[in-house]
Amino acid sequence: MRSLWDTIDEIREKPEEIRRRYMFGYVSVTMLLIVGIWLISVQESFRSVADTESLDVVKDRATQSLPGSLGTQSLSELFEKGEKLDASSTSVPVEDFFESEMRMKNQSGETQTVNERQ
Repeated sequence: MRSLWDTIDEIREKPEEIRRRYMFGYVSVTMLLIVGIWLISVQESFRSVADTESLDVVKDRATQSLPGSLGTQSLSELFEKGEKLDASSTSVPVEDFFESEMRMKNQSGETQTVNERQ
């Protein structure tokens, strides 16, 4: 059996017209393989889209999660109200806010572990 390199050397010795035929043949086979794999993947994509929920169900879920439904407000509605943040009304100074949040989190974690023990 001849090695791949021997076959390549043999093709190199042939006239240019024959070498071009080999090139077009190899390129054609490779392109057919690539197009075949692509068609299979497109077919699977269309099949997965067809298997998903109907468009009406997706629309219903989208409208439920959009602002304005279930009491949520959109950003433009919040801007229209013109409510401003008031940092001065907090009971904790801004510098200590992070520490107080961590303390509250730790305390709630400790109460959960105590409740889990009981």
